[in-house]
Amino acid sequence: MEIRHRGQVAGWLSAGLCLTRVERPSASALEEATLWVLGTVSETPALPPPGAIADIGKLVSGSKLNFSGANPPGARLRDALRAYEDQVLGRLANDPRIEAVSDAIARLPARNRGDGIGLFVSQLLQRMNYQGGVLLSPGAVRSTMTRPAEDVLHEGLRQIRDDVDELDHLALGYELLVRAVRQTGTLVGDAEVFALENLKILKGLAQ
Repeated sequence: MEIRHRGQVAGWLSAGLCLTRVERPSASALEEATLWVLGTVSETPALPPPGAIADIGKLVSGSKLNFSGANPPGARLRDALRAYEDQVLGRLANDPRIEAVSDAIARLPARNRGDGIGLFVSQLLQRMNYQGGVLLSPGAVRSTMTRPAEDVLHEGLRQIRDDVDELDHLALGYELLVRAVRQTGTLVGDAEVFALENLKILKGLAQ
């Protein structure tokens, strides 16, 4: 699936970021997630549900699983989020290599942590062979993510309240994440840790 219209990109990103499970949506949480989303889109233009990027970012930044996200309208989306909490976030939190990932990210300079989290998210999607990514223009993503966090929050909450089609698109993304993780053996390997520990060198080689 591809979204080209900037208004639709903004709606999808805003609503998705208001579905975070590890932390209730707030302006400060969205502001923190901005660099993680930008880091991810610099690695892959096909994004998973934005709330998943924020959840993974919180998890590898040291947050514990404490599902506190609000229940959205729509039975399909609620069911998809429950399965995602259990089978994606729960499994990732219990992966034996996740602490090494967190340590590697913590050792990065603060300005590079968004890139590190984006790299890890993209590697995780590749390992899972995730096929549900939504293609977005990086410029349109930057345009949304550099808006005031309060504006993004308010738009996202309005989209969740009013846009049934948007909820179905996001539900599908979570359903495909769950399907992919069920078919994946090891979620985190030495390659992911190595890449984070050598992020500066790898970024230099890519330029």
